[in-house]
Amino acid sequence: MQSDVFRRALEALIERAQSQPVAIMCAKRLWWRCHRRLISDTLVASGVEVWHMVTDREPQLHVLTYGARITEKRITYPPPMFAS
Repeated sequence: MQSDVFRRALEALIERAQSQPVAIMCAKRLWWRCHRRLISDTLVASGVEVWHMVTDREPQLHVLTYGARITEKRITYPPPMFAS
C-alpha cells in the first residue's frame, strides 16, 4: 500500500469520488475480512468518508482499524507495544 502504483490508483479513486458515487467491491461479503478494510483505512487517512454497505444491515461509517496510525496522511500498522 506504500507503493507509487497504489498511491496513484488511490488518488484516481478519490478524484472520481468527488464527482460521482464510487463503490469498491469484492467477492467476500464482510469488508473487515478482506482488502477493503485496508483500503478503507487508507482512504480515511486521506480525509475521505467511507461507508460500508452490507445487504442485511444499515450502512456503517468506517472507523480506523484498532492499532492503525496515521502519519502525514499515510496509514501504518505498528506492532503492539508488548508483542511477544
